Amino acid sequence: MNTSVKNPVNFDIYQVVSDAIINQIETGTPPWKKPVLTVRFEDGTTFNRPCNFVTKRPYEGINTFLLSCTPHTIPMFLTFNQVQALKASVKKGAKGYIVVFWNKETFTEIGEDGKEKEKSRFFLKYHKVFNVEDTTLDYEKYIVREDAKPKKEAVRIQACEDIIKSYVNPPKIVTTETDMCYFPISDKIAIPAFTRFKKGSEYYHVLFHEMIHSTGHRSRLNREGIEEFKGFGSASYSKEELIAELGAAFLEKMAGIDTPEMLTNSAAYIKGWLKPLKEDKKFFFEACSKATKAVEYILGTF
Repeated sequence: MNTSVKNPVNFDIYQVVSDAIINQIETGTPPWKKPVLTVRFEDGTTFNRPCNFVTKRPYEGINTFLLSCTPHTIPMFLTFNQVQALKASVKKGAKGYIVVFWNKETFTEIGEDGKEKEKSRFFLKYHKVFNVEDTTLDYEKYIVREDAKPKKEAVRIQACEDIIKSYVNPPKIVTTETDMCYFPISDKIAIPAFTRFKKGSEYYHVLFHEMIHSTGHRSRLNREGIEEFKGFGSASYSKEELIAELGAAFLEKMAGIDTPEMLTNSAAYIKGWLKPLKEDKKFFFEACSKATKAVEYILGTF
């Protein structure tokens, strides 16, 4: 089975990724909202997002969403070589899924002064991974199966509170009756009182969404689309909303509160991303990259 990273000359990884995201949105389930089972490894590390079965590390950035587009609910993947190294095999007819990475190439060229200069360039490559369900590996022991118990509503969630506290140089959070938005001029997040929400997770989703927006302020990441509003439906508006949605999804997964129903707006809101996605194959890559930086800023790892 060939899982080589040598990309065909006419293979457009940007288009492949964009098409995968578009297809998932058109089905009505954004890949960043797909529910998966929680897995726990021997060292106690738990994940409820795509991770590598061998390295025990989560996939980052665009790969998180690419692997969330698969039909699997067990979020553990590994390469064909990793399967073989574990003395197991990939099941006949199993489908491999693309993960992408940047590769660095160093070369020399002659400058205007006639001297050789070393330069580098990065280019996107990919390889394929398989879900553990499509292998003969024993993975059941890693799956956390909890009894379905009724949960109290509107309860503070410590993991979410810890994320909020980690935000250095945060905007002021003010309580309002109905507003749920970020005001860049005053650098404030407006959100109804916690008790106004039926579930604590709903409150944190809204707050995380607005916190991601706030990272774009000029005093932080200075992101286009925050202080210069170009109108609803514009490409910059759509991208900023997608950044906020992806960033909030990252934080929710880290806190363990992500659920499919936690989307802030309607299906029409989601489908509003289809036009810019179809017009610009790099649209999702760029939004995902900026969402990752926003999350890192909030967590203090930027």
